[in-house]
Amino acid sequence: MRRPTRRVGLAIAVLIAIVAAAAAWWFDARTKPDAVAKRVAATIVAQHTGASATSLRGDLLRITMPSGLYIDARLAPALAACRDDRFDCSNAIDGVVADVAHVESMLAKPKVNDLPVDLRSNLRAMVIGETSPGFRFGYVTEPLIGPLEVRYALVSGAASTFVTSALADRLGANRAQLRQAALANLAADGEPRAELLPDRPGVYRVLSKDDAVADLLDARRMKRLAAIVGSTRIYCAVPERGVLFVARTDAAGKQALLPLLGRTQSGELRPGDRELLIYDSQAPEAQALSIAEAGQ
Repeated sequence: MRRPTRRVGLAIAVLIAIVAAAAAWWFDARTKPDAVAKRVAATIVAQHTGASATSLRGDLLRITMPSGLYIDARLAPALAACRDDRFDCSNAIDGVVADVAHVESMLAKPKVNDLPVDLRSNLRAMVIGETSPGFRFGYVTEPLIGPLEVRYALVSGAASTFVTSALADRLGANRAQLRQAALANLAADGEPRAELLPDRPGVYRVLSKDDAVADLLDARRMKRLAAIVGSTRIYCAVPERGVLFVARTDAAGKQALLPLLGRTQSGELRPGDRELLIYDSQAPEAQALSIAEAGQ
């Protein structure tokens, strides 16, 4: 091969390598969590004139529709899809966008004087622990324990909106009907699942397609989780929305869970913020859940 030809071949090879590297970087950058969140937000805002999107955390978007309706979009499924396929996870992103649109459409013309069957099947209970209690935003809420409260949400895939008192009135559904429908849907879900954390011996993360923390409301599901852990009494930790960790009620379980509850910059637990709970699967249902006292 002549020298000029070799040089041309080498230049082409270098150019191909540069293009491939640039393409790999571009696809990687587009599938990082922040980038996926921005793509979801931009698509929703483009499709719904006047809508806005705010990140509540890395995998949760709060969409404010022009009507004032708040819709939360869980990005965890889309993020997982983008990690698995960095070249094309557009379908997963489009799925989140479609779920948001479906939630809005469900509430466009709700029926009156009855809880519609189609909405009843989309109703879920969620257990939330936030600084501001839900009633301040008009949500239908019930206290559970400590900072945790029960809210009701209409859910479509990755999107959900909390039921407000005004919406409940429009639907003709009272608090008891909301609770009955939501807990029936929870009970109808498949068997509860949990995975052992690789870096926290003895600690399990509860898995759910909706809100894992809602399992605290169902005695059958909690007994199953206790059986998975291998103890009739288990620690329960709720470090953030939708996340439930469980472990045995022994020193090792407590030591493994406490760092997951959230700490200040000085490393101290925030008083009265994230509390360690105990679930006793052998206690009467109304007494099964309690806050772990010092020494427990």
